[in-house]
Amino acid sequence: MSDEKRGYLFVQGYTVCTIICCMGGFDSLNTFDYIILRLQETLLGIGVFTFIYRLIWPVSTETVFAHRYWQLHAELLRALNHYHNGRLTSENIEHIQRNVSQLHHLLELPNHGSYDLKYYQHQCLERVREVDVIVHLLDSLSHKPSDLANYLADIEHNLESTWKMPPTEPLLPAALLYMAQRYSSHKPSLRQRSLKQHLKDDWRKVLQGTSTFLACILAWVYLPIPGGFVFPMIAGIFATNLPPLPTSAIRDACFGAIGLGGFYLLQYSLIMPSFTKLWQLLAFYFINIVAIWKVFDTVRLGIFRVLGVNLLLVLSSSALNLTPYYTIEMPLMMLVYVLIILAIAKLVSDLLTPCKTKVAFDK
Repeated sequence: MSDEKRGYLFVQGYTVCTIICCMGGFDSLNTFDYIILRLQETLLGIGVFTFIYRLIWPVSTETVFAHRYWQLHAELLRALNHYHNGRLTSENIEHIQRNVSQLHHLLELPNHGSYDLKYYQHQCLERVREVDVIVHLLDSLSHKPSDLANYLADIEHNLESTWKMPPTEPLLPAALLYMAQRYSSHKPSLRQRSLKQHLKDDWRKVLQGTSTFLACILAWVYLPIPGGFVFPMIAGIFATNLPPLPTSAIRDACFGAIGLGGFYLLQYSLIMPSFTKLWQLLAFYFINIVAIWKVFDTVRLGIFRVLGVNLLLVLSSSALNLTPYYTIEMPLMMLVYVLIILAIAKLVSDLLTPCKTKVAFDK
């Protein structure tokens, strides 16, 4: 589930299988027809994606790397400010570490057409390693103060004075750079784990996802939940995708479902029934999707991007039929399903997460 190389493949594979089985109604003929339909939709999506990102709106690895690098640059300055004010938390450190890991992965991608990234790859890699050293330094100082804190002023000065691409100027002072030379000369790579290590690292996430899905199935069986196979389908999707995320993602998803879901239901009820032309429908989805990606344009708000686009398409799916029809019952019921499943997922997550007070007491 959390494997850097194959985790996404298994998570999305299970998600797609859940959708196909539930939408096919566990009937072999309907399931096969739906498999063919999903295959056609996937190939169409790949074709459209390739056409847009290669011809109409080309995006290179260098562009993505530069954008995320300067975002990380600003986050480091904020983290230093939080450290001086005593407001640096472990969540801030973990968030920056995830962004550093993403930059490492971007540097491992093909860089054809990316001039600066190709010819200054070594310098970019050194800057990312130095950022990793700074993050570990902040993490260490937040737990135990030491003389290394004397280097923070020079680090902050270097960060404020280097705002150009390619990043050729070092971020660490000379003395600290020499001390971290052994660490920074190590090239990060994907961690290879044995089955035993996988179980040790991920057993809590697997138990959380399995418990969430089984609890939802029991609720679907023993409670009068209408909608056929829709509820277990949504439960399977959330039970697979939520455990790898931070615990705060469930709370964010709940707020996002209420806010974005309510906003889309208003548009679905008041605006969409007046559409009579295809261009109106296209403009509606285009404006909403662009608004989602512009409003939630940070890594921290990525959960709202994913949830917002999916809610937009799911709640207004009846408008995409050859003969559109508008009824509020099904979209409202699906929104209630999402909130119920998120509540169950939050309950399971709290039961499996050790109490912070007890952990501090034990220490």
